[in-house]
Amino acid sequence: MAQVCSTGKSTAGSTLVLQDIVNASGQFNTPYLNAIVPYLPGYSTCFSQVFIGTAGINYNGPGTLYQQGVQNTSVQSDYLNQSATLAKQFLAHYPRVRPNWYLTLEANLNYLDQPAVATAYSSILTNQIRYLQSLTPNASFLWSPGFWYTYTGYSSNTYGMGLLNQGLAGLFSNLTAATHQPVIVDLQDEIGTTNCWGSGAMTPLDAVDWEHYLTTIPNHPAIEMNTTLFQTSCSTGGAMPLSANQVSTTESYYQSNNVKLGPAYEMRYWLQQHGMSLTTQS
Repeated sequence: MAQVCSTGKSTAGSTLVLQDIVNASGQFNTPYLNAIVPYLPGYSTCFSQVFIGTAGINYNGPGTLYQQGVQNTSVQSDYLNQSATLAKQFLAHYPRVRPNWYLTLEANLNYLDQPAVATAYSSILTNQIRYLQSLTPNASFLWSPGFWYTYTGYSSNTYGMGLLNQGLAGLFSNLTAATHQPVIVDLQDEIGTTNCWGSGAMTPLDAVDWEHYLTTIPNHPAIEMNTTLFQTSCSTGGAMPLSANQVSTTESYYQSNNVKLGPAYEMRYWLQQHGMSLTTQS
């Protein structure tokens, strides 16, 4: 954080996102937050706004979190309760911060072609928004889902696209009704997570097509692009930073296609791409 702020550079319009604020045990992560809060709005002018995430979901049930898990009422209740507790703790510990909120639960938007999944996400996100809004009425909200299937492959599924249209329209309508403040969808381009998938790998063209598709859905929120700053090692499964030139080329392509750039995943790769070292301190 000190390196970023000392350069005068920042990512995506001086917006910072904290994905979550818990430690490995799921508890409020005070040491981490004490280190980072001095750089947040209210304490510093380094970033113009910050979106505070709360907690993710550790799901060990059948199927995937994004399909079967989100339909489980116990999973929904646990997530919402933990999110509420952490949000209150953050506000109590750091009253000077001017927070917006990051909705940490991600999604494979292709699964919203299943009505039960679309209904589950609508319930979870609107309930989370309503509660957080009761704590901070002027806060905005950021959500960063993605599509796991290429647009060129999936869009030929006429029946699936029809159901997806319905699922997204219902979700966006409910999000609009839940809040009087902006909701932003920072769409993950999924390029770095799928680069080992062969013909199923996402391309910048797919990302642009999915972004443009979302803007055709009634009541859609503001749509931005979460540019991948890494790629997956096909041999180890680990993440490796992309070169600054690769990122710049991709972002230029998005901008030339009228796609707004949003916060990108994530700062450790951004540091390396801007010639700064990533150090670990005890």
